[in-house]
Amino acid sequence: MILDFNWFFRQLKVHINIDEICFYFIDDGDEKEYYLRYYPKHNKLYLVEGYNMGFGIEFLTAEELVISKIFNGESFKDDWTKIHICSIEGFVL
Repeated sequence: MILDFNWFFRQLKVHINIDEICFYFIDDGDEKEYYLRYYPKHNKLYLVEGYNMGFGIEFLTAEELVISKIFNGESFKDDWTKIHICSIEGFVL
């Protein structure tokens, strides 16, 4: 499922429906899954984990998360039209 970026970003900023989001890039034939997790009690609130990311990459703010070039030199914002959301909080879309 492809979601509107502005809606997604607002959800991140106010911590709604964030617990865990599973996604992959539609131009990846192997559909390698990535996870965006929200940890309200940690110093860095957001964590992105997945293929070739080791223990993941942490972010303090939603703004930092969406503009950081962590996907082969691209960001969530740059690559948004290529991202397929598989599930949010364990609910398959």
